[in-house]
Amino acid sequence: MKRALISFVSVVMAITVLAGCGVKWSGSDEAAAPAVSGEPKVIQMTWCLYYSDATDFPDLKEQFPVEFEKLTGYKLDINVLPREDYLTKLNLLAVSGSLRGLIRGFSNDDIMRFKSDGVIDSMDSVLNNPVYKTFPVDMQEKCIYDGHLWGVPNGYDPSMFTRHYRKDWLDNLGLEVPRTIDEFYDVMRAFTFDDPNQSGEDDTVGFTSRNTWIIQDIFQAFDARLDDQGDYPIHYDALLGYFTDKMPSANMVECLTFLNKCYSEGIMDPESFTNTGAAMRDMINNGIAGSAFYWVSQWESVGANKNVRDRDPWAAPEGDLFVQTPGLVGKRTTHVNTCGGGSGAPVMLAAGTPNGEEMINWYVDAFFGSEQGNLWGRYGIEGTNWRKDASGTVIRLKDANESVPSADICGINPLYNFLKIPYVVEGTPDEMRESLEDTRKKYQFIEDASKDPMTYAPTFQTVVSDTWDRLVADIEMAYKDCYATAITGSVPVQQAVDTYTTIMRSIGAAKAIDECNAFYGLEAPPFEY
Repeated sequence: MKRALISFVSVVMAITVLAGCGVKWSGSDEAAAPAVSGEPKVIQMTWCLYYSDATDFPDLKEQFPVEFEKLTGYKLDINVLPREDYLTKLNLLAVSGSLRGLIRGFSNDDIMRFKSDGVIDSMDSVLNNPVYKTFPVDMQEKCIYDGHLWGVPNGYDPSMFTRHYRKDWLDNLGLEVPRTIDEFYDVMRAFTFDDPNQSGEDDTVGFTSRNTWIIQDIFQAFDARLDDQGDYPIHYDALLGYFTDKMPSANMVECLTFLNKCYSEGIMDPESFTNTGAAMRDMINNGIAGSAFYWVSQWESVGANKNVRDRDPWAAPEGDLFVQTPGLVGKRTTHVNTCGGGSGAPVMLAAGTPNGEEMINWYVDAFFGSEQGNLWGRYGIEGTNWRKDASGTVIRLKDANESVPSADICGINPLYNFLKIPYVVEGTPDEMRESLEDTRKKYQFIEDASKDPMTYAPTFQTVVSDTWDRLVADIEMAYKDCYATAITGSVPVQQAVDTYTTIMRSIGAAKAIDECNAFYGLEAPPFEY
């Protein structure tokens, strides 16, 4: 899976402050001693989106390392690269031999590429770091491959997709929130045919979607799941413990038959396979569709309720307009929908970095080992970018241009998440109170959902395979043709699935699944189409 490094020509913007040692936050009893001896004097970092893009907030970019040194004794050498072509610029630094220190990536795909190209070193000593051991298990294990740690997630902000319903429609019809796939069908029929908004018109539809992305929970309920983006059929199954493809299964035939029934009866938005994301959201915002599977708390906030009331004349004038659930159960009742998985972008270690192991342990200790360190790494300079009020709530401060700059050296430590240390952007008392309550409800829902047997923390999400890289366009085409023709009824469901299976067999797609399972060291039987 070797890939050639890409060359580029670019100017690197650098901010450098020299030597220092020791971590002790001023005015705090919290001390973060590096887990490895021989502390680096200079912490080298090649970063993207440090105080936004490379040319944004230049004064803060210079001020943060100075203030950081005053608090900790450490001195930072931060290479700030523009967001555009960031990964290409990292490759050039690697080719030139000048890439050293810590590297901010975007996803674990970057780990795969840089590991394969020899751009990064493993950082196994972090596995024994006491601070690292406090992270959620999926955060600790996210960047482990071949038994080695190749990155540290730069934060943890859990999220999930949830099934949203118009609560006022449920109330109008005297219906309960559905939890099973059969209850879902009954409610969607009522949302379509039983005048749920009490307009007296035939002006509603049960649910909307944008391709299969916004109906993933239906596939999940039939134990016919797709990948975590609803984009591809090859996925990791948490109950099986390996990557597979459920498209050729009897469960998938049953799922597509169910969706075809919803489509042909008119309870599924007929534009579901041509909708843009904005058009799908407008179906909900304008009071036409009564349900969608989308980002958690997308429509449960005060602002979202106000927006819908402004656009839907039949919306209930008072009370919550929406209610959400973690998803649907059916053939599958556990490990149905992912919940959590908010591990941030990987921080990697450039190959050949002197004191590299010490440097990455320092990063963990300094920015995750104390509340103040985590807040500084997230938001920037205390008193300039943020402050705490008397209740302990973090107020993120606006500048003279009404911007809300933040350092983004790290993300949220789960020990200091919103439910423990609330945060809000500076505004009027009413604005801040509303925002705090909306955010609290969102994270409380996620925390409660994480305890539901139907949810699980995501683990392996990326298909890693040379065969996959070569065939992904053909696989995508075969998959989209299958679901679109089956659901719309232009081809019988079984025929659509058989055609998909024949195509995947003819192009040798099973090898992609076998290679991926082998890459992750997962025990799985050879896959056959």
